[in-house]
Amino acid sequence: MTDENLDRIRNILDEIPVPRGHIRLYRGSSSTRDIQKASFIRELFPEMEEVAGRWFTNSLDDALYYATTVSGDPRLFFIDIAENIVEDYKASNMPRYKHLVYKPQNEFIIPPVYFQHLREIPFNL
Repeated sequence: MTDENLDRIRNILDEIPVPRGHIRLYRGSSSTRDIQKASFIRELFPEMEEVAGRWFTNSLDDALYYATTVSGDPRLFFIDIAENIVEDYKASNMPRYKHLVYKPQNEFIIPPVYFQHLREIPFNL
């Protein structure tokens, strides 16, 4: 991933306004997974399976880092969630998952009901 491509992604996101009263959350992922690593993590933390694909961050940099360094075939998604409910989905506020949190102020577990509003920003622009 070149700096130029990352700048283009940032510019695209800057042009898409966040609706008033909402916060933008990001998800960096890939369509391919390191099966061995995923299996190891699932053995240690079986509850991770419950939230697979639902982990988001309010940090674009964190999502880009995950998408480009942790996984192959990078993908970047975003979703705008109402500020008055987003705290309900903060991972550190969820007793079952808070021990999995790396950055307590940045991580959210979003229910699939909101995925109809999920948008992808392509890496290969």
